[in-house]
Amino acid sequence: MLENGLKNNPENENLKRIVDLHNKMFIFTNQLFNKEDIVHIENRELYKKLHSTQIELETLKLNHERLKSKAVRPTTGDRNN
Repeated sequence: MLENGLKNNPENENLKRIVDLHNKMFIFTNQLFNKEDIVHIENRELYKKLHSTQIELETLKLNHERLKSKAVRPTTGDRNN
């Protein structure tokens, strides 16, 4: 609509300014959306890394506890000999 008005009246300075501001606002809004998308993608990747690290940590804890319980377990009799 603004472009059509500018085509019909190309010398109108106010209309030129409005079209220019509209274009700048459009570009700015797209840049903001792109930045927001990038932040969401980065957050998703960080969450995946955090989740993997937490799983690895819990696995290490469980393995450590198993080894500890095997080492401390009292033996009853001499079954190996």
